[in-house]
Order: sequence, then C-alpha cells, then structure tokens
Amino acid sequence: MFHVWVKDANTPFRLLDVEKLKPILDIIPTDYNLANVAVSAIAVRWNYNIAWYPITFRPRQGGVNSINMKRIFKIGVKALSDFRMINKNLK
Repeated sequence: MFHVWVKDANTPFRLLDVEKLKPILDIIPTDYNLANVAVSAIAVRWNYNIAWYPITFRPRQGGVNSINMKRIFKIGVKALSDFRMINKNLK
C-alpha cells in the first residue's frame, strides 16, 4: 500500500527521535488499529536511517490467542481502507 519494502512492518519495538515521530503520528488517525505498521512503513518511505535487529520470542507458555479469524479478517479489511487514506495523506 505504501509502495515500500519493510523488513518487518509489525516491529514490536522502535526507538525514534520525537522530532521524527511527531510528523508520522500527525498522519495516522488516533483510532487507527495498526499504528505500529503505519509507523514502520512511513519511516521507511521517508528514508529514515533504520537499523533492523533480529529478535526471538519464546513459544506461548499458556492460554490461547484472543483474536479469532473473523475478527482478524475484519481488522484487515479496515486496515486496508485506513492504509489507503494514510497513503493519500502522504502525497
């Protein structure tokens, strides 16, 4: 959607200078469900100097995923619509 390659759009940890983060957050709606993905994509699109470091996670120790497939699909459809709107605001 943003016409950039992002190594890991759902990066769980980011360290950004507030001066670089603020313009990104001004574009992303406050109720946006996948803000972490948008932050990563916009930072790459704006050619921020990014260093990617691999991380690993331990397998889930207990419990179950709280989001079912129907909800994941609904979130995805809304995300595509929101991505289009954000991408339009970037131009």
